[in-house]
Amino acid sequence: MASRINADSSNGLQLVSDSSGEVQIQSNGVTVATINSSGLSMNSGTLATNAPTFDAKQNTSQTGIAAATWTKVILNGTNWNIGSGYDTSTGTFTAPQSGYYQVNATLYLTWSGSGSAVGIGFYKNGSLHRLNVWSGSAILVTGGVWDLSSMVSLSENDTLELYVYIGTATNTSITATSPHQSFNATLVKAE
Repeated sequence: MASRINADSSNGLQLVSDSSGEVQIQSNGVTVATINSSGLSMNSGTLATNAPTFDAKQNTSQTGIAAATWTKVILNGTNWNIGSGYDTSTGTFTAPQSGYYQVNATLYLTWSGSGSAVGIGFYKNGSLHRLNVWSGSAILVTGGVWDLSSMVSLSENDTLELYVYIGTATNTSITATSPHQSFNATLVKAE
């Protein structure tokens, strides 16, 4: 047995008390969380059932990325898109819910010549928000894998986009054949 706090749609708030040292939080008689000497536990799936999350991937190569400018990356496929926040035609994630999102990106870029700098960044509401830049006299002659990870606070309908920067190289592309192409976000804590 356990003490129960039940928010019932017919009878309102119901409290049942005992001396077990355990408290169950219920909605219409269904336990959604239990608190005891071990801590707080959520029933399977209850915490993240409606949490917005997406994982974008590249189905077709993106070519013609200009040198010395930030270029928007459009990953045109998804492995999942819970909450329908990611638009595969624009590469834009629009937050369906306010909160703190864990955001990650990995890109495999190829180019001709040597790049003087390579960067990837997250643009929030059209402005550069987080970035990671690598620089040197010769980054890699043919390309490489680049990544960025950050916790980002988003309000409902804020937008998040992935951009790439390549210094002086030419013929830069994001190839569809690489398993490294990804851009994803998951709501970690709702506001």
